[in-house]
Amino acid sequence: MKFRTQLILGNSLILLIVTIVSLIMYLSIGSLIQTSEWVEHTNDAINRGNSLTKYMIDQETGMRGFLITGNENYLEPYTSGKANFSKVIESTMELINDNPRQVERLSQVKEVANDWITLVAEMYIEKRRGLVDSNSIAELEVVVA
Repeated sequence: MKFRTQLILGNSLILLIVTIVSLIMYLSIGSLIQTSEWVEHTNDAINRGNSLTKYMIDQETGMRGFLITGNENYLEPYTSGKANFSKVIESTMELINDNPRQVERLSQVKEVANDWITLVAEMYIEKRRGLVDSNSIAELEVVVA
């Protein structure tokens, strides 16, 4: 074999190996980017779930503060928590619409939260507003019993 042919074959082989390695690296980086996007998506969903918990706690805290004091200002966390909960749960449902099972679970969370608002919080708040003597512990015990 001539030197020129050996040189061309040797360089072609090196070029082929570099091309194959480059292709493998390109595909690997693409896979890493896709995995990273899913991790980010999952973390966003988890953070929103944690926010939902916080907003429910805010609602309960505001309700309890109002029940104890009778002061309408204590309902601010309840009101803002309720509004924020609604916004976040809707945006979270849009975020996870690619996973029907999780959307169903989130729908159940929304339903339970709405039941709590209707059957517990609003009822207690209205009963507390109906108390004549805001200092009566006995009347307050009737409200929360």
